[in-house]
Amino acid sequence: MLSDVIMHQMMGTELVEKVAVLHPETAVILMSGYAESIIDLRSTMTTGVTILSKPFTRTQLLERVASTLRARAVL
Repeated sequence: MLSDVIMHQMMGTELVEKVAVLHPETAVILMSGYAESIIDLRSTMTTGVTILSKPFTRTQLLERVASTLRARAVL
């Protein structure tokens, strides 16, 4: 799952928690353009959730998706 951290209806971290209840095996990448939210997320998020800082290139996104999926395959 790829989601933004800051959204109108709910935060990305809330979405992660809801999805984890239904599908705990889901690989998650949260993206954010706010440096302070990245620092907060790294200290509070569970393992298995990776962070991608905006802006990012298509190549960076593809590399992060690939590495996240590889990491989940090992678990």
